[in-house]
Amino acid sequence: MHDGDRLLGFYIPDFIVEGKVIVEIKAFATLHEKYLGQVITYLNHTGCAVGLLVNFGGRSLRWRRVFPSPQATEFRHNYQWMFVPDWLKAQNQRDVGDDG
Repeated sequence: MHDGDRLLGFYIPDFIVEGKVIVEIKAFATLHEKYLGQVITYLNHTGCAVGLLVNFGGRSLRWRRVFPSPQATEFRHNYQWMFVPDWLKAQNQRDVGDDG
């Protein structure tokens, strides 16, 4: 998020697997919906196809497969507030170029 020209914060996915899967790791007794939203946001902004939200905080491992929001395609490839490795940006730019 930006406040004028000052960066207020940014998000960094825990893992990006082969440029296709976002893996977000948590360790909470219960997962709030905001963490699901966090993964959806990562997917929408990176163009990755699927995310995994994994929680180690309960009595047993819990995970959830997450998909990008189809309504949020206009936000894809917006890197101004989220750290995305250069190699993933380059790969996504190549993929977008292949479509047109």
